[in-house]
This record gives sequence, C-alpha cells and structure tokens, in this order.
Amino acid sequence: MLWLWDRWRSYSQTIYKNHNQERWAKLLPIPVHNSMIWIHAVSVGETQACAPLLRSLIEHYPKDAILLTHMTPSGRDTGASLFATEISLQKVQQCYLPYDIARLSHRFLKHFTPKFAVIMETEIWPNLVANCRELSI
Repeated sequence: MLWLWDRWRSYSQTIYKNHNQERWAKLLPIPVHNSMIWIHAVSVGETQACAPLLRSLIEHYPKDAILLTHMTPSGRDTGASLFATEISLQKVQQCYLPYDIARLSHRFLKHFTPKFAVIMETEIWPNLVANCRELSI
C-alpha cells in the first residue's frame, strides 16, 4: 500500500521524484565522512529549530560530520539553504530518511553507521528506534 501511495505522490507532486530511491533505502549517498552524527528533522520547522544544535555539534565534534535527514522536500530545501556553507565543506550531508520499515531502517543505519542520533520530532518511528537500539546508536 505504501508503494502505491509513494507512486501517486511522485506523479502528483513531481518534486517527490527527486531522490525518491533514498526513501526506499536504495541509492543512498556515499557518506562524506566515516564518523557521522545524525540529526533527523522532518520538515521546515524542525530543520530551522535544529540549526543552533547542528552548529554546536560541528563545533564540539570537529572530527565528525553531520548527517541531516528529512521526510519532505521543503525540509531538505531549507536544510540546503541554511547549511550551504557546511554542506560545501562536507561537514553536513543531507538525505531523506527511509520509510519506517524495519529492513529499510536497518539498511540505512548500517550504511551510515552514525555515532548517535537526535530526532527533532514527536512522531514515533518504531522500526527505526528498534534498529537504533539493536545497533547501539
């Protein structure tokens, strides 16, 4: 069912086609750094709210990069705008967070292997949380 909804959304709102494979944990970008801290900011508000935290993490963890994930194109665009300098310096990398399906979450976490995660949202992601616990993230 999710697959059909995703297909419909991609065709009705073409911006959802961009990077759509990331939502299925396929064609994930190559990590810009071997040590990453992960911040999940679903959309615009969460992305804006995480800015001071993200910059503080860069300052306090200079040997690490930040993986910034989103669920919406507007959140991703906001992150690209807010953190353009950090992205160009490869201190921040953006990606869509895959749908909350256990195998997709697991594939995503194994690919990026973040040191720890900060989730800037009150939504519950049960499979993601379970996989973080399993992988000690």
